[in-house]
Amino acid sequence: MEKRYFRKFVVLAVSVSLVFVGFKFFSVYFLKKALGARDNAEKLHYLSKAVSLQNDEARLVRAMTYIEMNQSSAALKDLFYVSKTHPGYPVTFMYLGNVYYDMGQYQPSLDAYAAAQKLLPRYIERELLANKSADKLSNTYGLTARQVADNLAVKLYLDRAGTLVALRRFADALVDVEKARELAPLDPYVYLSRSGIYDKIGNRKLAAQDYNQAFILKKQLEESAEKARRQIEQRLKQSPPPGRTGRVSPPAVK
Repeated sequence: MEKRYFRKFVVLAVSVSLVFVGFKFFSVYFLKKALGARDNAEKLHYLSKAVSLQNDEARLVRAMTYIEMNQSSAALKDLFYVSKTHPGYPVTFMYLGNVYYDMGQYQPSLDAYAAAQKLLPRYIERELLANKSADKLSNTYGLTARQVADNLAVKLYLDRAGTLVALRRFADALVDVEKARELAPLDPYVYLSRSGIYDKIGNRKLAAQDYNQAFILKKQLEESAEKARRQIEQRLKQSPPPGRTGRVSPPAVK
């Protein structure tokens, strides 16, 4: 199964939002500049400035940037640091699992995912579902804390399934994909992942069924997103600009 099936389904807004949950941080200016950067080189420039001021969020985002740039050794260095300073944060170990997978080190990848799975329930209960975090996620990204928690668990199951496939542990991989499907039955990438596993074990019929289901669900999601975009645009057109009442102002007295 191609690893891109296990990587590109992650909603970036969710990943970035999770970086800020449960940390105390400094140098907000540089971090914001990095998130608005035009390219990875500019992003790394600002992230490194933030990291120099002991910003662990920036260090984790920098690791994510190194992963995107296929610089695994640099990513591992930052991830190791964050895993020591914030050992209760499961996302760090999930990214460690991804990096090890990309490096072909599958057993360390599984070990990292196991650490993430052990930490995830407590993290969700104590941090992600806390009122402050829930309100922030809802107001900023339009997602409930439970949705973010489920997305995070789905990512973990599918990423680990990818490593299990690489180890040819297909039955275990199918178990993880099924757990992901229980949490996200309408996620097209769950079916795309399972399709790849069925293809590996030679079950072409089930592979084709899941691939077609993934295609249908992906199209439905795209149509729903486009409908929501049009509705927002329509509401904006009907609403008066900020500061206006919508009434014609009387002429000024000369």
